[in-house]
Amino acid sequence: MTEALRASEEQYRTLAEAAHDMIFIINRDDRIEYVNSFGAQFLGQPAQKLAGKLRKLYFPAETSQHQGDAIQEVFQTGKAIAVESANIFLEQKFWLSTWLVPLKNDSGQVTSILGVSRDITIGNGLKKNCGKRGISLRNVWRNGLRHCWTARKKCVY
Repeated sequence: MTEALRASEEQYRTLAEAAHDMIFIINRDDRIEYVNSFGAQFLGQPAQKLAGKLRKLYFPAETSQHQGDAIQEVFQTGKAIAVESANIFLEQKFWLSTWLVPLKNDSGQVTSILGVSRDITIGNGLKKNCGKRGISLRNVWRNGLRHCWTARKKCVY
């Protein structure tokens, strides 16, 4: 059983490290338990150095506050939530779509929060610009900008 558990943990770690999303775990003390390499890049440090550090140390006060409020909501309700918000990383603004999911112990108590954040900055900007001009996003996709956006996203990552 121990070998099977070790193999399973290795598979999940490989999955998290291969993802081009920020994957992280925050504990009840608001400390980083885990962040994948992709997420660590946004914080400007290797993932190993982030473990055990306070989450709020890496964000401006306003960003940290809205993140903390969402995290506390999951701790209090025990239910997953989705959040779309602006976040500042190393003085750059990114729009993220984030799922926050409670991780529970055997007795059902929430011990930490698993987060998965996707950078939606480009798509969010496209939606806003189209809205200002009265253009339907569906029409933009039909007219071929989908390929430009997809190519741009590949360059970003």
